[in-house]
Parts: sequence; structure tokens; C-alpha cells
Amino acid sequence: MDGYVMSRGRDRGQDYGYLGAAPPAAWWRSYSGVADFEYPTLLVESDAGGWRAYLSGIRSERTDAVGTPLRFTLVLSGGPADETAPQVARFAAQWLEDIAARRPAGAVAACLDRHFPAEDVERLLELRDAAALAETRRRLEETLADPAGPAGGEKTGDGDSGHGTPRSAPPSWINTVQDGLSRKCFAVRVGDLLSGTPGRALLLNLATEAGDVPDAGPDGRVAALVVHPKQDFGPGPVAIPGKVRGLVEAGPAHRTTPGFWRSRSTGQKALIALGAIVLAAAVGAAGHAVGAWNIWDQF
Repeated sequence: MDGYVMSRGRDRGQDYGYLGAAPPAAWWRSYSGVADFEYPTLLVESDAGGWRAYLSGIRSERTDAVGTPLRFTLVLSGGPADETAPQVARFAAQWLEDIAARRPAGAVAACLDRHFPAEDVERLLELRDAAALAETRRRLEETLADPAGPAGGEKTGDGDSGHGTPRSAPPSWINTVQDGLSRKCFAVRVGDLLSGTPGRALLLNLATEAGDVPDAGPDGRVAALVVHPKQDFGPGPVAIPGKVRGLVEAGPAHRTTPGFWRSRSTGQKALIALGAIVLAAAVGAAGHAVGAWNIWDQF
């Protein structure tokens, strides 16, 4: 398993950075439109190249010089034969439970704080060499294997009873993180992904409806949980129309406009595009700020 840990030190001059080294590619950035990584986020992908997991917004017991809580971010990757995959699945399941219970300083955070105490975080932040990265990965493996660490999120609340089973979930689905059965289905999907099944499992803290969920890859499988839904989905996973077959290429959706756009003249296109940019900038800035504030209220 390849693993990276990001956090920061207490002093003002020691800002957020990766301990030892940074990941070679920031693949999670493709979800920046539907996830604010400063807040609790969980992203898992799997394809022919292996699996990738991103956990962010994990609140440490440490604080900075003015008392602001510090955060951990984990970036993990591996293959289905990786011995740590079940441990990563357990860790991700418990992080999901911590998010649902609005405790970003819960079991996952406590486990990370045990294995990455303040003095070691600050020391590793100052180093950029192979030895520091090796130590970070060793500590990360100890965190994942900690018998006193996360129990795996077996308790999923009242949403489990009488509404199907995790294995009966549709290929692509959505629901709120507060729905117990959907969390169980999500955890099962994560386990499948880390075992080699292609697809995605995404906790998107800025998404509000099915249309916000990135399209599936060729496998046509994406499980999505949202924090502030626009509608009541009801109990259990709700199928996402149009996302069962997936796209020709994997990766977040690049939405296209149908024939209306193609039928416009060049001048009309320019005016439409300019108006859209101005409107999107104003609405997007306000919406993002309000959304992030609401998320902070939740967590």
C-alpha cells in the first residue's frame, strides 16, 4: 500500500503539508466542485490500475497557535492483493460512521492522534526525504492495524431494518449520509472496490441531488452519499437514472449541452457563454460559502 498523510503544526509558519512527501497525483481534485476537502470527505475509486482512497477533514485533538483545531488528510492506494485493503475498508467504514454522527474528532481521529502525536507531525513536516516518507507509512500501517482503533462501523442506526440488504443495492445510487442502510451499503461497496471490483464510492459534502454526482466510468457503478439533500430519498439506496451504463471514459463527468448549443451562431454562443460565466461566478461564490458554513454547522 502507498500512503500519505497531510496535517500541519502548531506554529504559524508550519502550514498544511504532507509528511515526508506528497502523492504523485492529486486525483481527488477532480471532485472539487462537489466536495470541500477541508470538511469531512470520503472518496474511493477502483479500476484496472488498482484502488484509491481519500479521507479528509479528520479533526485532530491538536490545535494551532490560536486554538483552531487541526486536521488530518489520508491518501491511500493499492491493489486487491494488498494485505492492508481490509484494514483500509474498516477505517473508511468507521470514518463514515464518525461523519454521520457529526463527530469528526471521533474514533478515526483519536487513532491518528495516537500514532501521529504533535512532536512527530511537526518533525516529519520539516523533512522531505525517503526516510521521512518510510516512517510516515510505517506509522500509517500501525494506525490501520491498531486493535484499539476503529471498530469498522458495524452499528449503522435505525435505517437498517426492513428495507433490503446491502447486496441488493442498484449499481449506481444515492442517499443521505444519515440513512443507516445506505451507509451499510456504502461500506460494502468500499470493501468490494478494495477487493478489485471497479467503481466508486463517494461521500460528497457539497452535492445535494443526483445530478451533482459525477458520472460513472465504463463499469457504471457509483455509490454516493450527500450531507444536505434537496429531497427526501427515503430509506435505502435510490437508483440514479442515467448512471447505470456509464461513460466511454472513466473520470468525473464532462457534461455537454444538447442540440440547443450547436444550433446557435458564434455571436449568440459568445453572449450566452459570457452571461453564464458572470452568473455562475456570482451564484457559485455565494453558494459555496453558504454550503461550507452549513456543513461546518453539521460537523
